[in-house]
Amino acid sequence: MIITLIVVAFAVLALVAILGYALWSRRAESSVRSVDLRTVRVLTDREDETFLREKVPAKKFRTLKRRRIGVTLKYVDNIARYVTVTQAAKQQFCESADPAEAHEAMQIMDLAAEIHKQCVVARVRLTLEFMFPLEFMFPSLQLAPALLVPRYQAFRESVNRLNAIQAQRPMPIAS
Repeated sequence: MIITLIVVAFAVLALVAILGYALWSRRAESSVRSVDLRTVRVLTDREDETFLREKVPAKKFRTLKRRRIGVTLKYVDNIARYVTVTQAAKQQFCESADPAEAHEAMQIMDLAAEIHKQCVVARVRLTLEFMFPLEFMFPSLQLAPALLVPRYQAFRESVNRLNAIQAQRPMPIAS
C-alpha cells in the first residue's frame, strides 16, 4: 500500500514536471537571458552546501537550501531558453555548403539535444530535492545539475566558433 502511494506520488510529480516543461517551452523564445556560469557552479557546489549544513542551524539550512534550489531552477530554465532560441537560429546552417560551418552547426544541434535532456532531468531532480529533502536520510542522493554547466559551456563555445566562421565569409555585394 505504501509503495503504491510512493509510486503514484512520483508519477504525479513526473507528470507535473512534463506539463510544466511543455508550458514553459511555449514561452521560451519570449525571454532569453545570459547565464552566469560562475553563479550556477556556486549554487550547485556540494562542498558549499556541506559547509552551510555544518555551520547553519538545521531549520535555516533547509530554508537556504530551498531558496538555492529555486534560484538554480531559474538558471536551468534560462539555459534551456537560450539553447532553444540559439538552436532555432542556427539550424539553417546544418546544410551549409561550407563543411566547417555545417560541422559546427551539427555539433550545436547535438549539444542542444543533450542539454535539453539534461535540463529536464535537472528540473525533475531539483523539484524532488525541493519537495523531499532525502539527503538527510540518504546523503548519497544529493542531486544537482552538475553536468549541465560544462555541456552548456561547450554549446556556447560552439556557437561562438560558428559565428566566427560566418564572420569570415565574404558578404555578397548588392547590385
